[in-house]
Amino acid sequence: MNLFRWYRARKAKKEVLSRLRTALRWREDIASPALVGRARAALAAIAAAPLSGGAALEAALAEGAEAADALFPAPAHPRGRENTDMLVVALSLAMACRAYFLQPFKIPTGSMQPTLNGITAVPQQASGWLAKKPFSWIATALTGEYDKTIRARHAGRVEFDPASTAFVVAGARYPLTLSFLPDQYRPDEAHSLSLAVQPGETVAAGDILASGRIRLGDHVFVDKVAYNFRKPRRGDVVVFDVAQIAPWALSAYRMDPSSFYIKRLAGLPGEKISFAADGHLVADGKAVEEPYPFRRLVTEEGYHGYVPRPGSLVPAAGSEIALEKDQFLPLGDNTYSSLDGRYFGGVPTKALVGPAFCVYWPFGGRFGRIR
Repeated sequence: MNLFRWYRARKAKKEVLSRLRTALRWREDIASPALVGRARAALAAIAAAPLSGGAALEAALAEGAEAADALFPAPAHPRGRENTDMLVVALSLAMACRAYFLQPFKIPTGSMQPTLNGITAVPQQASGWLAKKPFSWIATALTGEYDKTIRARHAGRVEFDPASTAFVVAGARYPLTLSFLPDQYRPDEAHSLSLAVQPGETVAAGDILASGRIRLGDHVFVDKVAYNFRKPRRGDVVVFDVAQIAPWALSAYRMDPSSFYIKRLAGLPGEKISFAADGHLVADGKAVEEPYPFRRLVTEEGYHGYVPRPGSLVPAAGSEIALEKDQFLPLGDNTYSSLDGRYFGGVPTKALVGPAFCVYWPFGGRFGRIR
């Protein structure tokens, strides 16, 4: 018997013996005595057969394989079952990761612009080949942008509801994606849907009310375990639980207690926070220059610094918010349009979910690490 045949016989014998032993281990106590006896007889025959047994060894191996299959049948559709098991494991790991380590979060508003974008719009641009399917689907998947045209479903007079930023025609509501100029209740036309009509005009069913290109908000990952190993730091872009805000503020500003907000941690426990006339953040009487985002807020284009608001806890430059020993003050980078700690004050440590550390979608200029 040559070496090659000896090696093949040895490998086949080892494989069938392993199958028989596995079948007996799993099914011996519940299978019929006849099947168990057949498997034991086959096991003994193969174990005793020499590797040079030729046809006798092959017959013993065939009988052993049949006995193993009869005692422990292979499951139906093994490939499908394997793929299903892999999918269940992958989903379980993803859910565990989301529950204990990372949480995705979608930026809904413009309170952190231009650091992070909420849902914005630009006026309708000329349609090219990218606006046609299936290319438009690819563009949306990569950039989070898509064309939108809003048409009236009924004829009637156009009204504008400022509370919900929507047109109302014959009782039907049409939400508009509009950005407003700083300190002015006037749309920023460069960052809003293009309005085809104005309040007070009459439209027919099917008329265009507004059109443009929608840009979906940034999607970020939040590190849910970071604050188990370190303290929150000034400058962290943090997601926090609105339910932990003072009850009077939830009622006064109609905040949804089941929601989560994302802001930058500006004030630390025990500090007195105010704003300078030039937009600087002031902590305990000293202008905050570090980390870098606080200097950027007053020096770079697109940012306006920290702005006081009449009716808030900081109605004018120099007004102070005193934080308690377990409170942090969250502020939006775009304080011209941010419901933040200027209105509801500090939030407790237990409200902080964790710091947002990267933009994972859409792919563009802000993709990657958050600063």
